Amino acid sequence: MSKRWSYQPAKVWVLADQAVVSGSSFVTNIMIARALGVTGFGKFSVLILAQLFLLSIQQAISTGIAQVMIARFDKDERRQYIRGVFYAQGIFFSGLLFFSVLAAILFPALLKGYSGIWIPAVIGTLLFLEQDFLRKTLLTLGHAFKAFSIDALTNLIQLGLLAVFILYGRLTLVNACYIIGLTFLPSVALGIWWVRPGWFCAKAVRLAFHVHKGQARWMLMSALLQWFAGNLFVVAAGWWLGLAALGALRLAQYIFGLLNVVLQAIENYALPQASRIQGTVSDFNRYLLNLGKKSMMLIGPVLILLIIFAKPLLEFSGGREYAGYAYVMYGLAGAYVLIVVGIPVRIALRVQLLNSHYFAGYVLAALFSLLTARWLILRWDLAGVLLGLFTTQLIVLIYWFIILKRKNGIAWKSSTSF
Repeated sequence: MSKRWSYQPAKVWVLADQAVVSGSSFVTNIMIARALGVTGFGKFSVLILAQLFLLSIQQAISTGIAQVMIARFDKDERRQYIRGVFYAQGIFFSGLLFFSVLAAILFPALLKGYSGIWIPAVIGTLLFLEQDFLRKTLLTLGHAFKAFSIDALTNLIQLGLLAVFILYGRLTLVNACYIIGLTFLPSVALGIWWVRPGWFCAKAVRLAFHVHKGQARWMLMSALLQWFAGNLFVVAAGWWLGLAALGALRLAQYIFGLLNVVLQAIENYALPQASRIQGTVSDFNRYLLNLGKKSMMLIGPVLILLIIFAKPLLEFSGGREYAGYAYVMYGLAGAYVLIVVGIPVRIALRVQLLNSHYFAGYVLAALFSLLTARWLILRWDLAGVLLGLFTTQLIVLIYWFIILKRKNGIAWKSSTSF
């Protein structure tokens, strides 16, 4: 049966894979938030933020480049290149393991409050990164069904074990970390079997380093800057306001995170469409105007519902401890309005290859975050975090608008009249 299923169009399995990853992540975090409480979920969120930070680094220096380069090799060279990237990943993981052990020895205060978590957290992080690399490699090679399969395998086992532990009242932060980490083992083993990197080859690793070294520096800088601009206020909330505030903020972000799947789908569909007509200015502007209207008509009602039902949604997702944080949902809704408004602007920048200005917008946002985070948070607590997140989005959007107006890429009124 699986062989027959694998003949379905690749885009079906790509969408199914994204649905599995996003949906399972949402359900996993809801289960853990309810089981561990707001402070326990705050601790768990610290580990997830660290994983996402390392994932952004991996995407910049390894996976993101490989997704572009694999298709440029013929069959034999491709196999050699994939082998090199696979074992270069191993070197990267060895470095992460070394520095994590060194940090634990030199700075034991970092592990204060995380007794028993360090080992499963490190194991889980390395397996999570490896599984992501294998999944994206399979997608790049056109094996979308296999990518879907390894994600489905991990997430079904993970959700099942979490449910059993919750049912018997045995789910702790340590248990959750072990469950999430170790359930990556079957999918990593299956992914390695399907990718078939072969035995270690120094020549292949040198090839991978040669291909990546020219692009990795710029990609890494861009990735770190985007992560920093988007997450500094979140990290600062945990540092200055405590784990409870971080847990509430992250839970609200996970609720809104389901919209990210829709937003990404809109951009993935609209980008090639806009690229085909960008030579005709009137058609291009009209398309972006309609895209902005339709995006707001689609996402706007959802945002209104999230605002209206903010308190019961948080209570249902995490428990009564979260009821007092309904205002976090209001602030995030405001930030998402700017994200939706910015869809045609981002597409205009990318289609017209204004990538340096795309990057510069995040530079401005990161500088604002760095200069104002402490003041905003210490003055207004979690409301200051929300104001910071909203303002960083606004700064990026205004800068992009100005650039497009100067470049005559899109008329101001045309892109904002909706």
